Amino acid sequence: MSNRGVSGTSVELIVYSEPNADSTLTKSVNAFLQRHCTTASRYECHCSLTGFFFSDDTAQAADVLGDCVPGDLGAVHVKHGLIAKETPHLLLPVQVPRPYYAAIELFAHKMASQQNVQVRPKRIDHISLAYHDEPHGQQEWDNAVRDGYLHTLQHEALTTIQVSDQIGWDIVLLERTSKGTGQGEMHRFRTIRRWNNVDHTPLIDAKKLN
Repeated sequence: MSNRGVSGTSVELIVYSEPNADSTLTKSVNAFLQRHCTTASRYECHCSLTGFFFSDDTAQAADVLGDCVPGDLGAVHVKHGLIAKETPHLLLPVQVPRPYYAAIELFAHKMASQQNVQVRPKRIDHISLAYHDEPHGQQEWDNAVRDGYLHTLQHEALTTIQVSDQIGWDIVLLERTSKGTGQGEMHRFRTIRRWNNVDHTPLIDAKKLN
């Protein structure tokens, strides 16, 4: 039997790449996110592979994604925090091998042909640390950015976030079960399916590399 939304309705899904939950990267990014109230703080540490999309058959969506994920996607590389100036945004740059893009492009194609669902592949090039995408507070955000807020956060990120490539990455299909709207309120997600350590990286975290 397929897993469907309540009463056959569509549910909101997204595909992430997540570093190993026990890595110092994940722990230090999540700690940073919770110290600062921006839109990024509504999420935990992740790199988006797709935008949000709707499906009324999560089991089939998971099967389709599984068919698109090869056995070894290759190593992910994470760099130190920088500010994207075109849309003020503090991020950790992420570099992924071509198989990541190929897998998500194939997934989008199959979802369109098999479920008539439009999936938007993302750039797959960063972990968000701070940005503003809310219905209110844009002027306050713009003023803070102009006064150097992101530069202050960037300095903190450089000194507190422990970047390491040797951590292992998962691909995860998630359902957003509730959308945070209040100040500091996080979005809530349910894991539909997880593909562990798709880069086949030995699980060595930053502390062990020092």
